[in-house]
Amino acid sequence: MPLLILLLLFFALELGLFIELGSQIGILATLLEIVVSAVIGVQLIRLTGFRVLQEMQAGMVNQWWLQVRQQTIARRMFAGLLLIAPGFATDALGLVLLVWSWMGPSGPRTPPPGQDQQTDPTSGRVIEGDYERRD
Repeated sequence: MPLLILLLLFFALELGLFIELGSQIGILATLLEIVVSAVIGVQLIRLTGFRVLQEMQAGMVNQWWLQVRQQTIARRMFAGLLLIAPGFATDALGLVLLVWSWMGPSGPRTPPPGQDQQTDPTSGRVIEGDYERRD
């Protein structure tokens, strides 16, 4: 029941913003904003899914990678869905989520279990490998 009330309040806010801002900026600018945000949202979902598919085909995806990246992928997909929905509040929420997914951490940057990462001091590249300590 509280979720239904929150959804109704959000839709009322969305409608109020749509009417108020739409009357201030004009119908052409409002329609242009709706179309542009929908195109950006569709492209965001398409490119995120395409990138994940490419990484899977390249064999870069394993259980560890999916756990690390799933939050970032989910944020970008949900941001794209919010940008597709018409309205100013959903677009603002989608942009905040999109910026958060780009700026925020995409998960722990630790190597998979059983592997160690070291940086090559000459080139700055990360060298991954298994090691066994012998005393």
